[in-house]
Amino acid sequence: MPKLIPAPPCQRCGRIYADGFDGVCNACRLSSQRNYDRAYDSVPHCDCGRKAVIVVLVQVGTEGAYTERMALCKRCLKLEEELFA
Repeated sequence: MPKLIPAPPCQRCGRIYADGFDGVCNACRLSSQRNYDRAYDSVPHCDCGRKAVIVVLVQVGTEGAYTERMALCKRCLKLEEELFA
C-alpha cells in the first residue's frame, strides 16, 4: 500500500495549499494579479469542513494518471494513516 506523501508548500509564502499552479498557491497568484502587497489569507479545509493540518499528494486514475492535492484535518489524517497502515 502507498504511504501518504506530504505536498510541498507554496514557493512564495511557504503555506500549505490545496489549489494552485506551478508550485504557487491561488492566494499568492491572486495577490500578484491585483498588485496586493501581501498574500490573502487562505486556509485549506478538509472535505469534512474542518481546517486542514496537512495537504497530501494522491494518485488519481488507473495507474496513477495524474496527481491531485488532498487537504486533511487531524481526524481524517488519522483515518487515512490507519487505512494505509
